[in-house]
Amino acid sequence: MKTHARVVVIGGGVVGVSTLYHLALKGWTDVVLLERAELTAGSTWHAAGLLPLFNMSYTVGQLHKYSVDLYKRLPAETGQDVSFHVTGNLRLATNRDRMDEYQKYCGTANTIGVPFQVITPKEVKDLWPLAELGNGGDTPNIIGALYHPDDGHIAPADLTMALRKGARSRGAEIYEQTEVTAVKQTASTCPPFRSSTNTSCTTNRPNSKPTARKAGASSPCCANPISPITCAKSAWAGS
Repeated sequence: MKTHARVVVIGGGVVGVSTLYHLALKGWTDVVLLERAELTAGSTWHAAGLLPLFNMSYTVGQLHKYSVDLYKRLPAETGQDVSFHVTGNLRLATNRDRMDEYQKYCGTANTIGVPFQVITPKEVKDLWPLAELGNGGDTPNIIGALYHPDDGHIAPADLTMALRKGARSRGAEIYEQTEVTAVKQTASTCPPFRSSTNTSCTTNRPNSKPTARKAGASSPCCANPISPITCAKSAWAGS
């Protein structure tokens, strides 16, 4: 295992592996990910995996659209299915204020390029025959809805495995059973950066020496525009 890397990602959930994948996608090959147990062993394995495109924020909306587009192309890129099921999504409105919100959202969606439709109660019923449109009493009347045909859900663990394959195929490295035990800021002499980061870790792999050791000196940061993150790991048989 290497003891120095330009970037060390700590945590092997879907967010960490996605970070590694996108660094590799940008051409960064000297990047590693450390996971103390197994990939997806944290909250990723039981995440719901819903993919709603609706968001009033232009920035967050772009992230949502990018994510959905990425999940559609990952299987062909990596050969790993991500269990993406496009089901569509109905957001119902029972008052004028809610419909006004959906009308306002149209500007954001049109700018980002998110497919949507503002639909009538009849169209709601056509899309979802089990919908109760309201009786004006205990059940408010549905006056309209926002429909996203591209919404759906995904299996987060499957997505993580696809991102892993994509990252590794581009030169990134992943070390499971490797716990980070310390992150230490040290002084840097290379302006304009004021510090670099050293990471100490240990491995839980069979036949490993369980004692973590302090990270050694990093490569000269002046040769690299990014202050490097340094990681050391106990050696194990076959490393």
